[in-house]
Amino acid sequence: MEFCNLGSCAELISRELLAGVFMPLRFVVYRRAGAADASISFLRPSAFARRFDSLPLVGLAAALERDMTDVVDELGF
Repeated sequence: MEFCNLGSCAELISRELLAGVFMPLRFVVYRRAGAADASISFLRPSAFARRFDSLPLVGLAAALERDMTDVVDELGF
């Protein structure tokens, strides 16, 4: 599953072109064989951003990560 807030995306990319590597944001929703509950996973944008050695990019990635965590929390995972 993936999502992209076009307004946020435009703002992020205008501030830091490399932020485009995080778009669209992706979640993997899966259920292990024999398990009753589904799980959800995502690549942490802040972990990926640190590879670029750019403080502005790390800050933008942290904000995206908070949004992603909020989505997961709202879904009850």
